[in-house]
Amino acid sequence: MVGVEVGTSAGENACEVLDQWKEISRLFCIDSYPVYSDFNKQEAQATMLYCAISNFITHPRAYLILDTSITAAERFQPGTFDFAYIDANHSYDFVKQDILSWLPKIKKGGVIGGHDFDWKDTENGKEYSVRNAVRDVFGDRVLYSEKLFTPEAKTTDDTGRYTGLNSDWWVYL
Repeated sequence: MVGVEVGTSAGENACEVLDQWKEISRLFCIDSYPVYSDFNKQEAQATMLYCAISNFITHPRAYLILDTSITAAERFQPGTFDFAYIDANHSYDFVKQDILSWLPKIKKGGVIGGHDFDWKDTENGKEYSVRNAVRDVFGDRVLYSEKLFTPEAKTTDDTGRYTGLNSDWWVYL
């Protein structure tokens, strides 16, 4: 089984997926480590890259590709992957473009999904940018869950109120 994670950050999710899912022979981890407004320090992104490399040293099935999502997608033939997991830039246009770029790269019968289904895009003043992009592409075919691979992930704030920020989405193709 071969997968791709778009927006790998420090590589923690990728490592957890590889630890839990032994059938994966290769997991391509894509990130360009850009400086976004909410990651406004170059040092922070360099630290993320260092953490990813450190994490992947013990995970030889992980392949880190330093590139943007769209450019990285162009490297692969259609039907290369069994699954894709999208967790890069959460702005509507980026999410939609990521989905459209990686969708042809997934085999028939595969799965595409991502993180932060309930993300509120405060930078662009739009609520639920991830959810809207996903639903605009897939309509009602979306399977929504809290956190598939890490159920212990925090989905409530300090008062115990549900925040949904760790929610995953999946679509079977």
